[in-house]
Amino acid sequence: MGIQESNIILFDNVQPSIIALPTTWLVEAGFSAVVVIFSKKRSKLDVNNRGIMRLRLNKLIEIDYDSLCNTHNAKAVMCFGSAVYSNTIYHCGDPKVASKNNKEMFQFWEIMATQSIHLKGIVRCFPFDDHNPPLFEMIDQCCKNLRQWLSEDIDNVVVIHCKAGKGRTGVIISAYLLFTNMFHTASDALAFYDKTRTSDHKGVTIPSQRRYVEYYHKTLYSPKDYSLIPMFITEIIIDHPPFVASLYIVVSERNNILYTSKEYTIPKNTQITIALPTPLKVEGDINLEFYTKSILVKGKLCNYWFNTFFVKNENDANVVVNDFFYLLTYKKNEIDKAVKDKDEKIFNNEFQVTTKMIAELED
Repeated sequence: MGIQESNIILFDNVQPSIIALPTTWLVEAGFSAVVVIFSKKRSKLDVNNRGIMRLRLNKLIEIDYDSLCNTHNAKAVMCFGSAVYSNTIYHCGDPKVASKNNKEMFQFWEIMATQSIHLKGIVRCFPFDDHNPPLFEMIDQCCKNLRQWLSEDIDNVVVIHCKAGKGRTGVIISAYLLFTNMFHTASDALAFYDKTRTSDHKGVTIPSQRRYVEYYHKTLYSPKDYSLIPMFITEIIIDHPPFVASLYIVVSERNNILYTSKEYTIPKNTQITIALPTPLKVEGDINLEFYTKSILVKGKLCNYWFNTFFVKNENDANVVVNDFFYLLTYKKNEIDKAVKDKDEKIFNNEFQVTTKMIAELED
């Protein structure tokens, strides 16, 4: 007996076993891409697939993880608009479509900040914005929730949803690989995800997202418990500034704007120092954004996230302590958006930014 594509979502379209869910569970929620994590030892959902799966829309990228690790699998399907399915299924042989009983085995992890969820009771929300890392505390909360749900029953399944199922999903999955000791370095976890998620090894590409996976790995082996550490920004030093007429900076803490500078004209020399009028207190997740109002280029130029806990404890490899100052320097390839400018249209390859901070104010 075949399956009507309007009745199922196909999560695994290569391996002999497949998972299928009624689209009615997800259509109203507007899911656009999902990644599934489940135990390889699961038994209730294993079925034989004697058919051939084909991608219905050529422009949609088929995501297939052959295996996430020895004990877990991750599968994904791209969707288009409100159509939650994206594969046409030919000659599928008697797959077991998830019933109301099977529905109890699924939990949906929503990580889109803009998504409106209507699946009451089976959705857990860990929202953060596209092209950004999550708030640091959220990573550990998500990993612990994932482990709890997957360990409650061998057949439990986690469905992780974000817009494209790549960057934000990769942050969570890479962190979970570290949390469960499947990998022991952030670079290995990220490399594994990049390799299995994409053909060009470009899974998690945004520097700040990769940085936060590295941060999380460090807390797993650190004797110090994570906490919000206050620090004070005194200067922003830009070496080899972008090729624009002027720029200004915006400093945000946990998505709340703390400071917006005046607009600075780009000088002919190779460095700009933006001295804050008074030391700016920041703690936790900090985002520095660079904007321009130039005629040819307008809007946000680049940005980077960091966390003060790792600056103060010198767990960020980019930190240098000089007297009482903590100098946090990121080069072009470590700064979001700037890293993509391979042809140096806006950013010189020597472009870098140093955030100068102190841990305490003098009396």
